[in-house]
Amino acid sequence: MTVPALITALSPLFTGGAWPLRADQGTPMPYLTLQRAGGQPVNTFCGVPGKENGRFQFNVWAKTQIEADALMAQVKAVVCDQATFRGVALSEREWVEGYDTRTFGARQDFSIWWATT
Repeated sequence: MTVPALITALSPLFTGGAWPLRADQGTPMPYLTLQRAGGQPVNTFCGVPGKENGRFQFNVWAKTQIEADALMAQVKAVVCDQATFRGVALSEREWVEGYDTRTFGARQDFSIWWATT
């Protein structure tokens, strides 16, 4: 699992696509940004286990709060799909507002494990 795999899986949900960290100026709404915000280290005494963990924050931006919230629910369905990413929600959706841009958002954090080998 890599960030490109997340971008590929989530981009079709958004007119403006999915972006690591921030979207380009003028990106049409709705769009998604995501960032890696740490994760759990894999500490073992018997070698490298071949797995890595990332804590990711997903941010949906839209013209209305209702749209942002509905899209974040779809993001959760993709990220927590057991056949693909096997993510676990670490929080519930949080509403945010882009005061300067007059946009509305929703954000949520997930823990995702993936094989490195």
